[in-house]
Amino acid sequence: MKVLYLPGLLGSNLTISLGGDSPSIPLWLDLASILAGGLALLDLSPDGLSPGPLAGEWIPRPAGVWAPVYGELELFMRGLGWDVYSPGYDWRLSVVAAAEALYPSVISWAAGQPIYIVAHSQGGLVARSLYAEMVSSGLDAQLTRLVTLCTPHYGSLEPVRLWWRQPRIYQGLVLALGWEDWLAGQPGPAYLDRVLASWPCWYELTANLSQGPLFQAAPQQAIEIYTGSFYSGANPYWSQAWATAGAAVQTLLAGSIPAGRTVCVVGVGSRTPYQLDPTSTPDRDDGYLYTYQGDGLVTADQATLPGVPVLTVTGEHAVVVLKPSVWAALSLIVPNGLSASVVLG
Repeated sequence: MKVLYLPGLLGSNLTISLGGDSPSIPLWLDLASILAGGLALLDLSPDGLSPGPLAGEWIPRPAGVWAPVYGELELFMRGLGWDVYSPGYDWRLSVVAAAEALYPSVISWAAGQPIYIVAHSQGGLVARSLYAEMVSSGLDAQLTRLVTLCTPHYGSLEPVRLWWRQPRIYQGLVLALGWEDWLAGQPGPAYLDRVLASWPCWYELTANLSQGPLFQAAPQQAIEIYTGSFYSGANPYWSQAWATAGAAVQTLLAGSIPAGRTVCVVGVGSRTPYQLDPTSTPDRDDGYLYTYQGDGLVTADQATLPGVPVLTVTGEHAVVVLKPSVWAALSLIVPNGLSASVVLG
């Protein structure tokens, strides 16, 4: 059985090559490279594809999944006798661009056989973009099953929090780089904000502009977080152009759901933002309303597609892929699907 395994945002290794016969050098996630200024090499140009000014001529390349989070599930699936393909992808890019880059190698690897996809977080959106590529090539019937784990099908408020420097991943990078004074308002290097704002992925992963739970419950908020005036005082490199492009990708993906072949695995039990709190400001943790019907980053409603059966599991966003109970469920769901929504005990 051919299983394509797609990790989430930050979950693929990225390397750089010095050219010739020189070995590739780990870039992400390699702490030594990051501390040596490697984050600047992840800067993208305004086209969202080529190296940005901070990166020079260096072009990071995907090199498989990041083992500490994704390796154990990969080994489990291989142990089932499945032919697992896990090339990784450049998660900085638009999910459409990432899918276009993956498509030729996926089709070559599948060699005309049925394709099953297990995808975590952003990887689920890349998978849906791959499906759109298959439809355009007349190969859509080749996709037999798509299982998404904690995928923000309708986006998340975590990117909004990122622009206001709230998420743990942002705080962790700042601490690792020794830039605590910068967070306290003191002068310091600004390239972290600049690099992050150059990645199209964040804008596409934002709670959707014109569909999904936030738009349905608070449409004015959904519109607000796609306007530059909302980010006054936040990351100064936030891009209106990429926000507009991200909303267009969301609309495009709305028509890319493999009907009858998709299963959504969602995490619950963790404090997850689902709306802005109008009584506070977005630069504060209390500037958001929270629910425990989510995995800490994505609510269950944001991770669910219409008409698709759902497997609900207690666990945080990154932890869901580490749970043996989820692995056992996948061993049945991937080949056979799920006839009705269930809760995993």
